[in-house]
Amino acid sequence: MANNDRFDFNWDSFYTVSNNQKYEIINEVRRLDGTEDLEVLENLKTEWTKVQTDGDDPALEERFKKEIERYHEKRERVQKSIEGKKALIEKAHELKDSEDFFVTAEKYKELQAQWREFGYSGREYNDKLWEEFSEVNDYFFERRNQFYEQQNQEREKARERKEELIKQAEEIKDSTDWYNTSKIQRELMDAWRKAGFASREVENELWERFNSARQVFYKNQEAFFTELRAKEAEAKAIKEKLIQETHELKDSFDFDTVRQRFDDIMEEWKAAGHSGRRHEENLWQEFREGRDHFFARMQEAQKQSREERRAEIFDRIDELNQQIDSLEDMKTVIEGKLAQLESRPEDEETLKEIEETKIYLENNDKQIEAYLEELKNLNDEIERV
Repeated sequence: MANNDRFDFNWDSFYTVSNNQKYEIINEVRRLDGTEDLEVLENLKTEWTKVQTDGDDPALEERFKKEIERYHEKRERVQKSIEGKKALIEKAHELKDSEDFFVTAEKYKELQAQWREFGYSGREYNDKLWEEFSEVNDYFFERRNQFYEQQNQEREKARERKEELIKQAEEIKDSTDWYNTSKIQRELMDAWRKAGFASREVENELWERFNSARQVFYKNQEAFFTELRAKEAEAKAIKEKLIQETHELKDSFDFDTVRQRFDDIMEEWKAAGHSGRRHEENLWQEFREGRDHFFARMQEAQKQSREERRAEIFDRIDELNQQIDSLEDMKTVIEGKLAQLESRPEDEETLKEIEETKIYLENNDKQIEAYLEELKNLNDEIERV
């Protein structure tokens, strides 16, 4: 009986020691912060195996497995945090010498927000990474503070310069010398931009005075050119109708009748007047294309045989296809340029360049349409010749 009691006692003691050891191993796994080598975890697994006994509590085994799972999750989070923070430090270094202080400060704030989202990085790295990140942040923001201090000194100079420009704008606001005064106005505007910012307190008031003087001139100029544009628009409409008629007639085989009509159209063109510098050259080019096409056909019809004409048409079709391909490529380039311009901050120079690019794109499209129309007519002529 005594032997059985001792045997039972020994097994209870051994069971208790085993459980205590397991609790300690579980706690050690729990204390790991995710930065250790995986060998540390493997050693703890080995210790766990060594203290296994028959009749172990399954609940402890389950707790151990859960702690192992938690550790791997923790390690993954910590490693992700370390890698993420190192990447943020690298980005911070890339930005630290930026001169665009406002935008870059916002980017630093974004980096700081991302830093907080990465969370804890383990005992070994958490403070070390933060010190390195903070040092780069401090470097940039110290530069920014120095920059703003210098700006305050420059703003008073800007205010004085803008007062001078306001005086000049007021002296020329009633001028009717549209060309030369417009040039001076642009120079004043350029000088205004170069003068810099004159502080939040006075900038709007200075601009209102400067712009008011400018608008007096521009409103007078607009009234003058509104009347001029109305006349040009009327001439443009007349010439567009003449162009349409010219292109409708250019493939006619009634050479004598159409030639007489073309002479009359030329007189009507001259009588219509000027359609404006922006449109006149393009309209004339379209008008000439129709005329030249007709008269070239008329001359060729007089000396070419049917087979020669067919060969010429096929050559012209090949040439037109190549020209259309080139114009389509050019259209892609122009559209790319237009998209780039429209992404810029709006100012007078950019808006002007956007308008010119749109006109260039419109002319390019018109040329493509003209070539396509010519292709159609050539294909129709092949059927007739």
